[in-house]
Amino acid sequence: MSLINKMLKDLESRQHAPAGRGTSQPVYEDLHPAVAERTRHRVVPFVMILFAAAVLAAGLIAGYRWRASASGVTTAVLPVRPAHAVPIEVQPAMRARRIRPNAMSDVVSTAGKQHRVGKPRAAVHPRIRSTLSESKFRREGSRPEQIAAVSRFTAIQPSVSGSSASGDAGTDAHRIEVKAIPLTAGQIAENAYRRSVALLEQGRRTEAERALKTALTSDPRSVRARELLAGLLLEDGHQSEAGTLLDQGLTVMPHQSAFTYLLARIDVARGAESEAIAVLEKGLPDAGSNPNYLALLATLDQRTGRNADAVSMFSRALALRPVEGNWWIGLGISLEALKHWAAAREAYTHAKLTQLDPTLAKYADERLNAIRFR
Repeated sequence: MSLINKMLKDLESRQHAPAGRGTSQPVYEDLHPAVAERTRHRVVPFVMILFAAAVLAAGLIAGYRWRASASGVTTAVLPVRPAHAVPIEVQPAMRARRIRPNAMSDVVSTAGKQHRVGKPRAAVHPRIRSTLSESKFRREGSRPEQIAAVSRFTAIQPSVSGSSASGDAGTDAHRIEVKAIPLTAGQIAENAYRRSVALLEQGRRTEAERALKTALTSDPRSVRARELLAGLLLEDGHQSEAGTLLDQGLTVMPHQSAFTYLLARIDVARGAESEAIAVLEKGLPDAGSNPNYLALLATLDQRTGRNADAVSMFSRALALRPVEGNWWIGLGISLEALKHWAAAREAYTHAKLTQLDPTLAKYADERLNAIRFR
C-alpha cells in the first residue's frame, strides 16, 4: 500500500472518530517508505545472479586451463636466421607438444645454440640431453605424444664402433682377411682350354697347342682339351703323335666315343680300314647316339663289301639326322647292291629332296633311271 493511500485513510478515520478521543500516536509512526521495500526485494535476485555468474566464470576459467593443459599446445620461439647466414638444412616441420616449463627451457636454449646464426651446420652436432626422462613423464601421467615430443628434440649421435673405441684390438676384430683358395686340377685345365680357344681365334696356333698340353698335364681327363689337341695334330700331319694321345685318353676314359672316332679316322687316313672298323665296333655301345660315328662305320662296311651292316648303320644314322643327302645316297648304293630295288629307289628319291652337291644329285638321277623298271 502506498504512502498516499495511507494518508487518505488516516484523515478519513480522524473525521469519523468520536469527539474527545484523541490519538496517542503520530500519524506516520507505523508507516514505511514503499521505495525501501521495493529495493529489498530487488537486491536478493541481483546478488544471486552475481553469485551464479562468478561460479560460471570460475568454471569456465578452470575448464579452459584444464583443456589447455590437456591439449599440450605451446610455441617454441627459435632465433630467426638472417639472409646472410650459412644455409642450414631444414627438417620437416613437426608439431610442437606442450612440455613442462623446466624441461622446455633447456630444450629451447640448447636448440637455439645449435641454430646460432652464421655457424656451419657441419660443426653443429652436440648431443642434446633431455632433463626429464621418459620414466618421470610416465610417473607424472603425461601422454605418449608428450614423451615423443621430447624424444624428437634429442639428437642421437651414432654409436662408436668397437674398432675405434678399442684401438688396435677393434681393428683386428673387424679386419677382412682374404685367403687365396687354390684352383682344382679341373679348373686349371678348363682355364687352359679356354685360353687355347682364344689363341686359335687370334691365329696363334703354337701357343694354343702349348696351352692344351698344359691343360692335359693338369687334368688328363679333360675330354675337350685332348680332342682339340688331337685334331690339331691330325691337321698338321702328326698322325702317330695324335694316335698316341688318343690311346692314352682311352686308357683313362675307355668309354669316350670321341677318342674312338678320331682313332678310326687315323686308321682310315693310313689305309687300315679293317682296323678302323674293329676300333669303331669296339666303341659302338658308347656311340649309339652319335650319327657321325654310325655313318663312318656304315661307309667302311660298304667299302669292305659288308652291305647289310652298311644298310643297318646308315638307317640308324639317318634316323638321327634325316637331312644328310649323301647318307641317303650311301644307303641307296647298299640297297641296290642287295637288289632291294624299291627301297633303293626310295632312298635315291629322299636324297633328291635334300640339299645335295650337284655331282651327287646327278648321280641320284642316273641311278633312278637305271633301276626304274626293276
